Formats: sequence, structure tokens, C-alpha cells
Amino acid sequence: MRAWFFYSLLVIVLGGMFTFQWFVSTRSFAEVEIESGSLTHLQEKQLDLFRESNALLSTLATAAIGGIGALLFNRYKDDKIPPGQRARAIVSVLSLAASLYCGFVSHETVLWMLQNQFFNLMNPRVLWAARVQSWCFLLALVVFADLFYRSCQSERECSNIRSTATRILIVAMGTLFVLGPINAIAQVRQERAIEETLHVSDEVQTVVQQWTATTGVSVTEDARVKINRGFGAEQQFFTMAYGKQDLNPPQQAKFTDAVMEHYLYNVRDRKISQSARNSSSLLHNRVCAFQTQTAGDVTIDSEDVAAYPPSAFLKSMRAILENKVGHLAVLSEPDKAQIAIDSDRKPYFTCRTFVVSLGDHIVTVVKPGTRVRCSETIHVDADATARAMCPHKAKVRCRLSERQ
Repeated sequence: MRAWFFYSLLVIVLGGMFTFQWFVSTRSFAEVEIESGSLTHLQEKQLDLFRESNALLSTLATAAIGGIGALLFNRYKDDKIPPGQRARAIVSVLSLAASLYCGFVSHETVLWMLQNQFFNLMNPRVLWAARVQSWCFLLALVVFADLFYRSCQSERECSNIRSTATRILIVAMGTLFVLGPINAIAQVRQERAIEETLHVSDEVQTVVQQWTATTGVSVTEDARVKINRGFGAEQQFFTMAYGKQDLNPPQQAKFTDAVMEHYLYNVRDRKISQSARNSSSLLHNRVCAFQTQTAGDVTIDSEDVAAYPPSAFLKSMRAILENKVGHLAVLSEPDKAQIAIDSDRKPYFTCRTFVVSLGDHIVTVVKPGTRVRCSETIHVDADATARAMCPHKAKVRCRLSERQ
């Protein structure tokens, strides 16, 4: 009978393990590959925290199994273990073993993610394994406390221990009773918030199409794919920015569109600047080449995106995008005048928009060989677009997006 019970229990445990692994491995998901081949700084921090939490729970579970063995050996080394105590020890050990197994599954899933060049700790395959690991460990602790409580030899010998154990058990059960529903509600709200969060990769194609129609700049299909993957891999960065700026879904879309347009204008301006530098080593010819360069002559290809990926752009903009931002449009007649904002001397050309921090900014617009030369201080407010125009009150022919 004992052998039959042991083998039946073994079959149940193995069946439960395979069922859980099947459940985790069949959770559907859709993730974007990491185009750059490396994790962002934020993702590296998330991975470190995950590894530390996983290792801590695994260490505690292993120590608890040793504690159960030591308790049973010292208390019942000369006596037969009562059936109730034996059952509690089995349940506690199995719960701890399940916690260790779930930790192993979540660790293997994260390794599998990295091997396939994507990363998201909120992926259901990782999330379910991590949740079950934590809850199995908590269940084991409660049963272990009850096992310890009932292992006392007599009321007189262990009255103080039982009194303390009773208080601890009541507090633990009360904490689980209160925190369980709170944790469940918090998880549901978090999942709903994630579902309501704008998916960046879904927005890229629309933004690129609208931007090319407005500016006349061509973007090759390969470049569009790289841009889509690049911004899609930064979903967690955008989600963090949405939270810090407390944006609702419509505001998230406007914010994302403005950031993507800023990136596209940067790629365009880098292309114009590079074309002007390559045209001639003589300053005069460079100026002439710059003046004859038009938006229609520019085509953004995959090499341009690879040289300036979205991850590099967002890294340079991190300090700005983590706070409330506004929008700045800089126009000139004729266009393709050089722009300098504050102390930033990167190759920026009119007409275009920027995502900038709130407050005053010194905007300088110059076009060599023409009378276009302006400098003024522009105040930028939240959720608004400030305009700098050179010459002042000029009628410009270049167009910006309608949302501007």
C-alpha cells in the first residue's frame, strides 16, 4: 500500500509538472525582436531584478526544505511521525519543490527570450511562472508554520512556543487573506493598463506615411521595417514615459507621433548634412550644394536607419522624455535653413518640429547666402506647439503635420 501510494504521488507530481509547463508554453504572445542585438539600460535593470528575486526565492525554498527535514529528524527521531504531521510535511515540501520548479521554468523562459532576440518580463510565459513560484513558496511557509506548531511534545514544554507560533500563524493567514485579493486586483489593473497602453509598433507605419506625405521625403520599405522594429523594441521605454507624464490613450498617441516625427526629421537632416559634406571639400561648393538640396531629393534608406537607430535617438532624448514636454515648430522662407536650439549645434534644418522640454528656448535660424537670419527666445508650454518663424510673419511654403 505504501509503495502504491508513493508511486501514485510521483505520477501526480510529474503530471502536474508537465501540465504546468504545457500551460506556460502555450500562452500566446507577440513580441518585437531587439534590432540592436543588445538590451537597453532599463531592460538590463529589469533582468538584474528578476535574477535576484528568482535566486532569493530559490535559496529560501531550499533552506526551508532543509528546515523541514531537520525538524522532523530532531522531533521524531525516536517516534513514529503522526499521519497529520506527515501530510503537512509532504504538502510543504511539494509546495517548495513546485516553487523551485517554477523558478527554473521562468529562468529558462527568459534565456529562451534572449536567444530569440526579444525581451519582455510581462510576457505571460514568464509572468505565470513567476507568480506560481511566489505563491507556492508562501503556501509552503504557512503549512511549515502549522507543522512546527503541532510538533511540540506537550503543552507544558511548548506553551510559550505554541503561543508565539499561534500569533505568527494568525498574522500570516490574515496577511494572506488581505493581501491576496489586493494583489489580484492590482494585477488585473496592471494588465488592463498594459492592454490600454498604446502599442508603439502599431503607430509607426501611420506616422511614417503621414510624415512622407507632408515632407515629400521618401522612406524605403527596408527602412520602414527597421524603424518599426527599432521603436517596437522600445515599448517599455514609451510605457514608462506615459506613466511619468500621466498620459491618457489620446495623449499617448500624440506624444508617440511627435517623438517619431522628431526622429524622422533628425534622420532627414543627417542625410542632408552628409550629402552636403560629400558633394565637395570646398566650403563654397558645400554651400551651393546645400542650397540646391530639396526635400524631394532626400531618400531615407535602411543604411541611414542603421547608422542612427531609434534606440540611439531615444537614449539621447531620455532626459527630455522623462518629464513633461511641449512641441516646437521652426519654419523659414526659403526652407532648409540651419537651426540651432540653445547650445545644440547638431545639423537641424527647417521646416520641422521638435519635442523639447518646457520653458524658454533660444532658437537661431540662419541660411548662408540669403537674408534668412533670426534669433529669438521661444516659450514652450505643455501639450502645445510653439512656432518660430524666420523671417518673422513671413508666408512660408513648407508644410508640417496637421496635428502641429
